[in-house]
Amino acid sequence: MLSVGGSMLLTQVIKFLVARPRPELWASIHPETTYSFPSGHAMDTAAVATAVGFLLWQHRAYWLARPLGPVFALNVGWARLYLGVHYPSDVLAGWASAVGWVIGVQVLATLAVRQPPLKDSIKAKAPPQ
Repeated sequence: MLSVGGSMLLTQVIKFLVARPRPELWASIHPETTYSFPSGHAMDTAAVATAVGFLLWQHRAYWLARPLGPVFALNVGWARLYLGVHYPSDVLAGWASAVGWVIGVQVLATLAVRQPPLKDSIKAKAPPQ
């Protein structure tokens, strides 16, 4: 939840900070009115694909998720370009941001699980009486 939900929140924050208008290359069959950078659709699908990859890392179904996740994210990115609602850099930034975010969450979660409880570390450092 933190990986995908955080990625969705990060999309909105970046869109607000960058405030890049949508391309007007041709009349889109599905016009958008929000900011363009980064592509939220590309970012969300890359976050889901990466998170599922981590969840299934040691599961037998990983062989299926490994190729399907990236293909799904690539197709969504291509569709955003085809619809004319994003620049290629919007899609690439969405993918990169999502994968970076999910990997960061995974690393922090792994470190948090490996840390000893605080009271145990305090007892270990206390001088003998």
